[in-house]
Amino acid sequence: MKKFFTIATWAVSIAAVCLAATSCKKTPTPAEPANLETAISFNSSTETTLTVNINVQDGATGYTYAIGQASDAESFADGTMSGIMTQQDPSIAEVTFEGLTADTQYTVFAQAFNAAGEKGGVARLAAKTAAPEQAPDLNITAVMEDGDITEDSFMIRLTYTEDVQTIEYAVATAADQEAFENGTLEGIKTTAPEKTLIISNLKRGTEYTVFIRAKAGELTGATQVVTGTTMQIDLSLELVEDALTTTSATIHAIPGGDASKFKYTTAVAGIDDLFVNGQWPEISWINSPDPINIKVTGLTAGSDNMFYAQAYAANGARGTLQKLAFKTKTE
Repeated sequence: MKKFFTIATWAVSIAAVCLAATSCKKTPTPAEPANLETAISFNSSTETTLTVNINVQDGATGYTYAIGQASDAESFADGTMSGIMTQQDPSIAEVTFEGLTADTQYTVFAQAFNAAGEKGGVARLAAKTAAPEQAPDLNITAVMEDGDITEDSFMIRLTYTEDVQTIEYAVATAADQEAFENGTLEGIKTTAPEKTLIISNLKRGTEYTVFIRAKAGELTGATQVVTGTTMQIDLSLELVEDALTTTSATIHAIPGGDASKFKYTTAVAGIDDLFVNGQWPEISWINSPDPINIKVTGLTAGSDNMFYAQAYAANGARGTLQKLAFKTKTE
């Protein structure tokens, strides 16, 4: 008599056999994925190098890395990027890339791997090389115009950049430039940067050369040379004795040198400052460089008088105050 098995009966039988037999295999449990995370951190940079730290997890046996641009991410991941390198010792984290361009943005890529050939995700870090260090701009322009010269001084106008920390200068002759530049010239002075440099206590009618250069720390700019001759604004006064009377006197005024005009007055002694500063109420001008006789009237017989005069150059520089004392005749 045939036996018939239903599907349910067949399933139960198979289950019973598997429980009794050691040859039945269970479905394997999936293995835990390897921990292959990678981290990149910036270390340092110069104009031509970048140094980073690449750290991988304990499960990694090494890592690959490269430097390029952000657009290289795909080619690094598939291994076709140029310049990919391999580090077989995962404990070595510091990596330096050399031969780079200054002040340029780069992207560093890294990917860990293990002994089974598994790879982690691609890590990336954007970093920039250092910009070239700019040398300070120590160029300086020194200009002196005719109106900047007096009998005893020069005023030199300076133009320079904010990089300038001090200004070094000396007054000498044209032959002293080498001594100035090597620091052996006597009388070299240092001053804070100003828009004008006043050179004073010079001799009248004398040519001078002024050497000037800008400095920043130990760095020194090129030497600027300014040459000029101080003015000689002369004026001499003579009393014309034959013309002297009880109420008048004649003064012979002789301008010279750079004098182009002069002012004068007659008064008592002791008004020097008032006259020089233009505060005396009675001041007259002779707008000519030629010798001239000036007649002074309205004086008192037998009185002591002082004739004051001061010459000026065309640029406004003034000469030394000149005085001539005289006494009118008595009746």
